[in-house]
Amino acid sequence: ATTDQHQAELVRVQNVTTAQLQSCDILVIGSPTHGFRPTSDISSRLKRLSSEVPSANFRYAVFDTRSDINEIDSKILSAMVRLFGYAATSMDKTLAKRGFKRAEAPIGFIVHGKEGPLKDGEIDRATAWMRSVVEN
Repeated sequence: ATTDQHQAELVRVQNVTTAQLQSCDILVIGSPTHGFRPTSDISSRLKRLSSEVPSANFRYAVFDTRSDINEIDSKILSAMVRLFGYAATSMDKTLAKRGFKRAEAPIGFIVHGKEGPLKDGEIDRATAWMRSVVEN
C-alpha cells in the first residue's frame, strides 16, 4: 500500500518569492480579518499575483480568522458582516477575478477575542478543511 504525502512550506506573505509561487500546486493563504478585509500586506500581494505567475500554475484555498459575531451580540456588526463579509471572502473574490482556480471553498476559523487563540474545535475543523484542500 502507498501513502500519499504532501509537502508544505509556511512562508510569510512578505517573504514569498516568485519561484515559490511558480513551483506550488496549491497555494493556501490565510489572514486575520481586519475591518472585514485581509491585512494590507496580503491584499496588495494578491493584487500583484497574476503579474508574478500565470493563473494556471496552481489552485488556491483561502481562510481567515475572525471573532464570533454571535458572542459580540451587535446588530450593527452583524449587518456589516452580512454586507462586507470576512477576509476569506475578499481574498477569494480577488483571486477568482484574476483567473485563479479555487481548490476549496473559503472558510473562517473562530478565535477568542481579537487575536486568539483558536476556539475549541477549530483546529479539528482546520485539519479537516486542509485535508479536503489537498485531496480534491
